[in-house]
Amino acid sequence: MLTILQQENFGGLQVLKHCGDWTEAVPIEGISGCNIGDLLKRWANGKLVWTRHRVLKWPGKWRFLIPIFCNPASDAIVDPRDFDKQANVEELPPIKVSFYVVDKNCRNLSRYNL
Repeated sequence: MLTILQQENFGGLQVLKHCGDWTEAVPIEGISGCNIGDLLKRWANGKLVWTRHRVLKWPGKWRFLIPIFCNPASDAIVDPRDFDKQANVEELPPIKVSFYVVDKNCRNLSRYNL
């Protein structure tokens, strides 16, 4: 749902722009990164933006990162009306976190024919 990570000075973090190009997320000293996940976007009825991102491996450099992942309990219900009373629950119905995660993992892993 939400990831907090201290940025490094040598970069490598990239975000996908709307046009489909990857761009470097330039580190700013003393600033931590906060990435909104797709589940938080859903919970906030699209009012918060999820950004596809990747980290490039730099030859000859080691990365030691300790991300902080913030997630609701698996039996929690994500209901967009919690953040937006006008949310269209027919479009984004409330969903149990565990169902959302299992469905997402099945869709992501289906290409591997497991």
